[in-house]
Amino acid sequence: MEESNEDEMFETLMDDMDETPKPTGSQHAVDLDPVSEDEDESGQPKSIHDLRAAGSKKRLLHELESLISGIKGEGFNSASSKRIDLLELTKKLLDPVTSQFFLDHGLESGLVACLAQSKDAIFDFIGALAINCLLKTITNMSAVRHVWSSGFLDRLLKLLDMNLDIANTVRERRFNLSKVSQSAITEMKPAVMEAEIWSDPVPSCLSPRIVALTAIERLIRKTRDLGNSDVLVDESTITQLIETQKWDASSPDYALEAELTISALESSSVGISLREQNPWSTTSLQGLATHLPKILLSKESGLSRTRNLALRLSLNITNNNKGACDEFAIQEFITALMTLIIRDFSGISSVDEGSVVFDELILSLGAMINMAELSDAARARMLNDDSKILSRAVELFQRGLDKTKQVRV
Repeated sequence: MEESNEDEMFETLMDDMDETPKPTGSQHAVDLDPVSEDEDESGQPKSIHDLRAAGSKKRLLHELESLISGIKGEGFNSASSKRIDLLELTKKLLDPVTSQFFLDHGLESGLVACLAQSKDAIFDFIGALAINCLLKTITNMSAVRHVWSSGFLDRLLKLLDMNLDIANTVRERRFNLSKVSQSAITEMKPAVMEAEIWSDPVPSCLSPRIVALTAIERLIRKTRDLGNSDVLVDESTITQLIETQKWDASSPDYALEAELTISALESSSVGISLREQNPWSTTSLQGLATHLPKILLSKESGLSRTRNLALRLSLNITNNNKGACDEFAIQEFITALMTLIIRDFSGISSVDEGSVVFDELILSLGAMINMAELSDAARARMLNDDSKILSRAVELFQRGLDKTKQVRV
């Protein structure tokens, strides 16, 4: 009799639990639309279209939050399952509308916290793709700070040495990926290459390096664009960016990688006093001075933007910085700078003010003035080779001065 009563009580309890309304997703999902599902803010009944749109948003939010929970390991806590959830999330974030929705609901803080804890390079590669999607869309400093504070930059830097296409990388034995995992990552490549996350040009090789370098450049530049003037990267990061860059023009995606590297360094040098907070070591300055002449003297059309960025970087670094001027005062750099000045001066009469050549000339002169003012070595280098380069520059200046006098007359 007692057992029968207990059974009845248990069945009654279960019925009560079944009748309790179940939440569809997290509390965040429930609060997405605070108004009644059947009425809008004015109290009028909603249209079928509005109701469907609200339902779609709630489902999407629930899906995104579920994927983040999986990435955190709240479901199957294995490297493989986390990687699969991150892959699915990244596929969704390739859509700019979904990326914006993701940011609007503050989900990026939970994601970057998971990414920073990774010890898996393939997971980092997928995470770098996801971050690229978000950085392309981010418009406020709060979301950018979440990326910086998470420490994910350190994971991105570790990908800079991985130059092989991801289709080849996933097959390396050290990663021990199953055939299914290899296929899942490789099959996503076409969608990634066609996504709106790339600037011009699109890379020919989808390597972990190019994805990480794009994310690093975009993170630093976005931070500057949003008005932050802090010292963003330390000496170690600058050294890694310079040393891992392949300065060989014959290497795949050389022009793109060079532009991303120089752009990241240029953005990091903007708006800070290098004398007070100097993240540039002597080794970094020497390495940069050695490689920049190749960029400045290159005639490749694909390097025109990179050359402009290299000049801006040189101008920023040498501004009121005698130590940097002395390190840049090697013959190759001085010759490249003077050659560029002479070339641009020669063609300045056929271009309009505000053109690329005019802008280039102003930047070249600015960098040269910085160095000539502060560095004895820079002035001495200009007199080498029987002062031919300096003589040519003076000749062009005198010719321009004579033309100016003729106009006045």
